[in-house]
Amino acid sequence: MKKTIIPLLNIALILFGVALLLSCGGNNNDTKTRYIITSKIFKEFKGTKELEKKFVALQDKQKYILDSLGLEIQTLEKFSRSNSGILFKKKQTYDQLSAQFSQSNQEQYKQYSEGIWKQINQYLNDYGKENHLSYIYGADGTGSLMYADSTLNVTEHVIAFINKKYEGD
Repeated sequence: MKKTIIPLLNIALILFGVALLLSCGGNNNDTKTRYIITSKIFKEFKGTKELEKKFVALQDKQKYILDSLGLEIQTLEKFSRSNSGILFKKKQTYDQLSAQFSQSNQEQYKQYSEGIWKQINQYLNDYGKENHLSYIYGADGTGSLMYADSTLNVTEHVIAFINKKYEGD
């Protein structure tokens, strides 16, 4: 009797282990993990596009100011050799404005980016909750995700979702 119980116990343990393995994660169809391509999300978010338009308009105004000042400098260089003091001051103003615009643009872009990411992160939080997800990984090449099954990519769905949210739907 002992000889038949031990093999039966071994078979029962093996079957129990297989059943446990299948119920705990062997089924990939029930996964609650997705990934997005973060750079694409940022680029295609309508909020980003709106802020980029504002940023480009600001840069165009700055370029106009610098171009006008540059033209003044060129005119002074050609026709007014005696006003070297004025020319020096104009060049100095041009350099200062150029540096000021450059620094201001860097700071403004950083603020825009941070604000956009804050909004996207909130929308991603909403998306995860509404779709009963456990995780959304960002595939951005920084090591947070190095491989993913492409069937788990929800980037396009998230873009549609966050743009809909952004528009107030």
